[in-house]
Amino acid sequence: LGSLRASLEDFAEAEELLREALQILRSIFSGGHSSVADCQNQLAYVLLHKDVLRHKGELKQSEELTNEALSMMRRLYPGDHPVLADVLGTRTSVLQTRGKFEEARESATAFLEMIRRLYPGDHRRLSLGLGLAANLHIELQELTQAAALQRESVEMKRRLYPNGNLSLALGLANLAYIKSRLGKHAEAEEVGQEALAMN
Repeated sequence: LGSLRASLEDFAEAEELLREALQILRSIFSGGHSSVADCQNQLAYVLLHKDVLRHKGELKQSEELTNEALSMMRRLYPGDHPVLADVLGTRTSVLQTRGKFEEARESATAFLEMIRRLYPGDHRRLSLGLGLAANLHIELQELTQAAALQRESVEMKRRLYPNGNLSLALGLANLAYIKSRLGKHAEAEEVGQEALAMN
């Protein structure tokens, strides 16, 4: 239920439900379990995205939850695992939001490498991961790298969604923004118009 409430952006209710679920899961799996790590990750995501909680205390808690989940998953599953990839993705966003850009870069690199192994070829989660990494490179003022990652994400989304969708439109808008920042204004205009045509 907590995940459902989060997907509906009812973050207050989601937080309450996920905290309750986490307490129950920790009592059942005292030695650690992927379900515990997944619940911690979802709670961290909710705290990150809850606008009223964009204060250092809550973001610090979000970072602590992802660190704990990451440590647990690496202990339980030394290789690749979808939950571990999700935790790395959330951790990247948390670190980026907290301004810890070098740590975010390391997390993003590990995240992207893992989802490429987990989801070879065209996959929705990989396309979203590429966009996440592109956003971090924008923050770091590494616009050439950001453009390459965003372009790869957009091309993948074109193949995944040949009739277009919101995710593709947002990816195109982000690519247009990057191109504009790079001074490629004609290309940015063309890509931006394609994004607008999908709305």
